Order: sequence, then C-alpha cells, then structure tokens
Amino acid sequence: MNVIRLLTRWIFIVSIPILLLSVTIAWAFNSLWIYKAGFTKYDVGQTIGLSSTELGRSASELITYFNNPHQEFLDINVTYNTGVTASLYDQADIQHMKDVKGVIWLDYGLLL
Repeated sequence: MNVIRLLTRWIFIVSIPILLLSVTIAWAFNSLWIYKAGFTKYDVGQTIGLSSTELGRSASELITYFNNPHQEFLDINVTYNTGVTASLYDQADIQHMKDVKGVIWLDYGLLL
C-alpha cells in the first residue's frame, strides 16, 4: 500500500511541471497578442511589405490552421503594400507548418 501511495505522489509531482509547460505552449500558439507583439518588435510589416491589418489577419489564420484538425496544409494569401496578392509561405514553409501542427496537437494530447 505504501508503494502505491509513494508512486502516486511521484506521478503527481512529475505531472505538475508537464502540465504547466503544456498549458504555456498551448497558450502561446493561440495568443494573437504574442504574434502581434513579435511583428511589432521585429518590424515584420516593414521588412516584408505588409500592413499591420494583413499581418493580424495572417496570424489569425495561422491560429485557425493550428486548431483545425481537418485542414492538412496551410494556405494564407496576403496583399502586399505593392498591391500584389500572393501566398505568404513557400512550399518548404507549408510543409514545416504541417510538422509544427503535429507537435502542437501532440501538446494538446499531453495537456488532456
């Protein structure tokens, strides 16, 4: 009986940091505020030629993509300041985001 009690305590003690880390990761990937703060900090709009409205919309679409289990590939089209509408990510980035989405869903499973 003492072995079971000790084992249960250790499982609980180990699960708390895992839970906190998992919640933090899920919160960060779903926080529009974090994306916008990063865009502002690194002046992304000026660097790639997008308005803050387009950047905010693309961040919202990225969050939606990460949370949609039925959407396999990322497809975000933006209108640059020059008036050209094009895909924001190239094929390598789209494949990378698919892998990132898998890791995020792994985190969601761990969180549950």
